[in-house]
Amino acid sequence: MTNKISEEQKKEFLEELLEFLKFPSISADSSYKDDLNKTADWVSKSLIEAGCDSSEVIKTKGHPIGAYYRKDRDSSRWSNFCKGSLR
Repeated sequence: MTNKISEEQKKEFLEELLEFLKFPSISADSSYKDDLNKTADWVSKSLIEAGCDSSEVIKTKGHPIGAYYRKDRDSSRWSNFCKGSLR
């Protein structure tokens, strides 16, 4: 069974991808730390908009670890979206 998406959905997905790709999140250059944090926040917000119940960005002295989410409201376990730093 294949899932078909509409042309409008394709356009929305592409617009979201392009918005994400515009973040200058260069982890090898510390001058982009603020941009890395903005990228992580954008991913976290996008997870909520996609239907996840909660999302959190773990800030560190270096790069954000990632956006964590939980889909099941009844679960006390966190599911990991990104392992390692968001870069």
